[in-house]
Amino acid sequence: MVKNSLKLEKINKEAEALVTTKAKKKQAKLKIIKKKLLEQQLKKEKKKTVKKKKSGILGSLSTLEESLNQIKYNEEKAVNTKLSKREKTMLKNRDTERFEAVLGNRNFVANPLEAIRQHLEGQYNKL
Repeated sequence: MVKNSLKLEKINKEAEALVTTKAKKKQAKLKIIKKKLLEQQLKKEKKKTVKKKKSGILGSLSTLEESLNQIKYNEEKAVNTKLSKREKTMLKNRDTERFEAVLGNRNFVANPLEAIRQHLEGQYNKL
């Protein structure tokens, strides 16, 4: 009788273990299904947000600054295609002069006398 009860207990434990493992497997499958559904919903939401951005006045550009930069770039590109070689070199020189002015300003803040000396030497060399 004791042996039978031990066998029954062992069988009951194995059955409970099987039931719990089956339940755990079902829970794991449900979690996987939930994750997939969430991913699909996120993809749909991302697609919706992208469509909303593209439907704006300025297209897919997200910020005003980017759109202004793009407009400025397009205008410069259109102007540069119409310019002669001489005008293009003048624009390049203007940009380099601006860059040199910025560097000169930084040098002036760091060491005013040296910056003034370099500026005067540059003016003298241009003559």
